[in-house]
Amino acid sequence: MGDFTGMLGWLFLPQFAANLVLKTAHWVLLRLSPRMVPHQSTSAYVLHQRISYALVIALYLLYTMWSTEQNLGMNYYHAFGLSPSDFSESQLRRSFRQVSLRLHPDKNPEGHKQFIVMQHAYKVLSNPLSRFAYDRAGQAAVACQSCKTLGDYMLMAIPRRLSVYLAYTMGCVAMQVFRVGKYGAFWQYMAIGAFAALELTMLTSTKEPGIIRALLVLAPHRTGHEMAQILQQVM
Repeated sequence: MGDFTGMLGWLFLPQFAANLVLKTAHWVLLRLSPRMVPHQSTSAYVLHQRISYALVIALYLLYTMWSTEQNLGMNYYHAFGLSPSDFSESQLRRSFRQVSLRLHPDKNPEGHKQFIVMQHAYKVLSNPLSRFAYDRAGQAAVACQSCKTLGDYMLMAIPRRLSVYLAYTMGCVAMQVFRVGKYGAFWQYMAIGAFAALELTMLTSTKEPGIIRALLVLAPHRTGHEMAQILQQVM
């Protein structure tokens, strides 16, 4: 649901905000130097429109990426005070022992539900195969109870993830059919294709794509899958 809300936001808000920014800027310029405000029928006015639109797009992109990162909350690594970038099994075992002492039902009956969640997180992270699937495809991928190999996890994840991009594409087509959102349609299709290829590479390659590795340097507490979710906000 959040993906489609973001799509609608990208569809309507930038153009509305760009018009507001342009009107505000021209209102200020009229009082400083009327000559700096071009007539609407001139190429200079079109340039002002493009600049205001680009500014709004850049700011809105930064905001949606920041908001997405904040809304992701804690992942399994956070729960144990670890991060994917410097993960070690010895640290995981040590952290889980500390959690067990604090939340085990025999010592803390009220922490029973939280202990079950932490136990599942430990099971996922302690297994290299399920940890790889979690890093690349998220929590839904490791919900598979019958998956035994890495291929099983990926076959579970790929159709579900690619269906998201199919939905995006169908939404863009519908918007064009009804002549909604006439700006940037080509680049929107390009973004959908690029991110579908990026995520498919993440799910099928032993190494994360370079752009994901570079961004994880800025956010080492996030997994590759979470970083891909943040990047998807440009669609």
